[in-house]
Amino acid sequence: MKHKQDSTADASGNRPAQEKAVRATHRYRAKTDPSRVYLLLEEKNPQMVGRYEAQARILASIDEIVRGLVILANVPPLTRFWYATYGRQVYALWRRNRGRLSSSEIALLEQRWTSRGLDPEVLIRVRLKVLESLDSPTSVRSGNQARTDNEAPHIA
Repeated sequence: MKHKQDSTADASGNRPAQEKAVRATHRYRAKTDPSRVYLLLEEKNPQMVGRYEAQARILASIDEIVRGLVILANVPPLTRFWYATYGRQVYALWRRNRGRLSSSEIALLEQRWTSRGLDPEVLIRVRLKVLESLDSPTSVRSGNQARTDNEAPHIA
C-alpha cells in the first residue's frame, strides 16, 4: 500500500516537522560544542562560585543558630541533626517563596517534624530564630547588606 505524499511537504520533499527536527539538532550541536561550553563556564565561574559561597555562609549561619538553640534546650545529641535539617528546610521554604511564607506551609513542616518525635516548642524557636536571622540587617545572606522591605519574611 502506497502512502500519499504529505500535502504540507515543500518542493524538496521535506515536511516542516522534519525541518524543525533538523534545525533543533543543529542548535543542540552548537549548544553542546565543548569549546563553547568551556568559554561559557569560564565566563560564569566567578559568579557561580560567589553564589555558592553565599549559600554556604547562610547554611553555616543557620546551623550555628540551631546548634545554639538545641544545646540550650537540652536536646539529646543524637537528635540535634534533625533540628538542623528542619532549620535548613525553613530557609529553603523561605527562599523558594521569596521571603513570603504561608502559615499552612510552616504548619505542615512543623507537623511533619513533630510527628517524627521532635519537640514542637524547640521547632518554633528554631523557625523564629532562622527567620529573624534572615530578616536582620547584618544577615550573612547578602554580604551583610540590609534587606529591603519587599524582601522581608512574611507569614500569611
